Amino acid sequence: VLPGGSAPGEPLERSVRAALEAAGVDASRGGLRAWLESQQPGAAPAADGSVGSAGGGGLGDARSSGLRRALMQLVGVDSLLWAYDLALRLRAYGLRALATLACTGAKLALLSSERADSLRVASEHSGAAVAVARASVLMSNLFDVYGFELFELGFFNSDPHPGNVLVMPDGRLGLIDYGQCKRISVELQAALAEVIVAVAEDAPDAVVAAAFRKTGFRSEHDDELFTAAIARVMLSRVDPRMMRGKARKELFGSDKIAHFPPDLMSVWRAVALLRGSALSLRCNISPAECWREKASRLLQARRAALAGGV
Repeated sequence: VLPGGSAPGEPLERSVRAALEAAGVDASRGGLRAWLESQQPGAAPAADGSVGSAGGGGLGDARSSGLRRALMQLVGVDSLLWAYDLALRLRAYGLRALATLACTGAKLALLSSERADSLRVASEHSGAAVAVARASVLMSNLFDVYGFELFELGFFNSDPHPGNVLVMPDGRLGLIDYGQCKRISVELQAALAEVIVAVAEDAPDAVVAAAFRKTGFRSEHDDELFTAAIARVMLSRVDPRMMRGKARKELFGSDKIAHFPPDLMSVWRAVALLRGSALSLRCNISPAECWREKASRLLQARRAALAGGV
């Protein structure tokens, strides 16, 4: 047992936020909405040049495509994230070297000052991309741990607040304070897995709503669109439109939640805390996409067991 404050490493959010700010990325709460808006398709890139999990031209675009799924199945998510991080680092090192040479060239009148400045800005933006990529890798690993707990163990920590996740001196994640653990039933595990797959595959609202009802969720009018929307809000990337009062009012104006099972609420609490930490580090992660593979394996195993009469 380690007394408080004696665990090695430092809190994930503090460590990564410092790296982001050192690279020039606005990691303040006030800049969150602007950053989310910049990640939408067709939006202008963030002013600091950062590329988040849902960013244009980076890993985020691949995550919503068939190419991303094929790559994950071929090489695995860890290898894919490692390669993405390495590519960004190599690009950053190259641009920094060019920027240094450009400054020298400008001083020797071998290169225009405008060209030297453009290379310097590109180097700074590349450094921001590396910092965000590191945050993305750490948060993806954390989500992967929770996917393992939910769909392979059926036993998870329902309180993954930022202070309970550490970055160890060797770069690994350290998880502490498992005092609020929760065991979920096999039935809820399977129902949740079904919703995860439906949301990750962007299934029709009827399919998503039917799967979500199996978790025990109920709305006052049993509105299909409302039920599917709640599941997508809970398990997809954060949509900046839902941060506006008008969008929330329209959603809850059509129907209202009548029953949200306590066991499902524990899962939702963990998801909300994980996504909150990810967003504070400029990573907009979809739990459904992260957990789709594990959820699919659980459903396949369950079907095989039922077919075999187990």
